[in-house]
Amino acid sequence: MAGTPDIFLLPGLGGSGRDHWQAIWADRDPAVRIVEQLDWDRPDPVAWQARLTATVGQRGDQRGDRRGDRRGGQRGSDRFVLVAHSLGCALAVRWALCAEIPPAAMMLVAPADVDSADHTPEVVRGFAPMPMEKLPCLSAVVASADDPYIDQDRAAAFAWAWGAVYHPLGKLGHLNGQSGIGAWAQGRAILDDLIAAVA
Repeated sequence: MAGTPDIFLLPGLGGSGRDHWQAIWADRDPAVRIVEQLDWDRPDPVAWQARLTATVGQRGDQRGDRRGDRRGGQRGSDRFVLVAHSLGCALAVRWALCAEIPPAAMMLVAPADVDSADHTPEVVRGFAPMPMEKLPCLSAVVASADDPYIDQDRAAAFAWAWGAVYHPLGKLGHLNGQSGIGAWAQGRAILDDLIAAVA
């Protein structure tokens, strides 16, 4: 059986605060890490993609360091999974479509509608247009019924275009630290199902 894949978390505009489920997952699971951007408030698609490429490229050494693995660089798996939130979803989609080695799976949570001035600020417009192509890996899109940055019809359209499984949720806002979902067990269950499907 394949080992547990590395899980890379991609926050959106402003990053993920301490109460965000992404930060909680990274604190609790050594296989999980946040891809840190140099400037969370002025997102640049080229710089953000470069940072993601560099982080994914270093995953072998970092995995061994985190887990105390000194057996000649061996590790449980070379596979990796992307879990993106908000603007991070646009980053994940753009990156996966041109990556030499795509992720094994992607979970795209509350994707920000970067094409809509009614839903997102001008500072994210560099990530527009949102790619509407089938993704090269198993994917899931998760969206709430009252997200101010995307409506569920648009999220469903993203899922259809990307060939992703769509998970519409109730009124949970932007599925972030202000949503009151803590470690978000429901989201972790969706991720675990994705990982099991590509094992």
